[in-house]
Amino acid sequence: MIEYSTSHITLAYSLTSNVMAASAKQSRILYGILMANLVSLVLVGGSKYLATYLEGENAGSSSGVFIFSAFVIVPLLMGAISAWYWHPLQMKTKHYIGWSVVTTLIACAASFLFLKEGVICLIIVLPLILCFTIAGALLARMLYNRKNNTLNSSVAGLAILVLVVDTFSSHKKFAAGFRYTDCKCTHRKKCGPMW
Repeated sequence: MIEYSTSHITLAYSLTSNVMAASAKQSRILYGILMANLVSLVLVGGSKYLATYLEGENAGSSSGVFIFSAFVIVPLLMGAISAWYWHPLQMKTKHYIGWSVVTTLIACAASFLFLKEGVICLIIVLPLILCFTIAGALLARMLYNRKNNTLNSSVAGLAILVLVVDTFSSHKKFAAGFRYTDCKCTHRKKCGPMW
C-alpha cells in the first residue's frame, strides 16, 4: 500500500495549480487574439458588404475605399480588444508588442482568406496596421489600468461611431484622384499608367 505524505500532496497540488495558471494565461492570450480578429473581420467584412450593397450598381466606383476606418480605427480596436483580455496578466510592454504582431499577422491571413485581399496589398498595409494595433493595445492597457469604465465606454463608442460614419461617407472625391487599369500584358511598354 502506498502512503502519501502531506508534502507529496502539497507538491502535486502546486504543480497542478501552476499548470492551470499557465493554461489560463495561454487561454487569455489566445482569446485576445481570436476575439480581436473576429471583431475586425466582422467590422471590415460588414462595412465592405454594406457599402457594396448600398451602392448597388455603382459598387465599383468607390467601394472598398475605407481609409480611416479600415487602416486606423479597426486596428486600434483590435489592439484594445486584445488588451482587454491581456491586461489582467500584467504582461510587459514587449509581450504586448509581440502578441500584437501575432494578432496582426493572423488578421492579414484572415483578410487574404475570407475578404479576398491581395498579397501585395496586405504587404503594403501591414506596417500601418501593425503600428495601429500595437498603439491600440498599449493605449488600452493604460486605460484599463486606470479602471475608469466611463472613459473606456466613451472611447469605444466614439471609435465605433467614427467607423460607422466613415463607412457611410462618400469617398468618390478621393477615389476619383486615382486611375486604375486592368493591365494584364507582359510588356510594360504596352501597359497604361498605373496612377
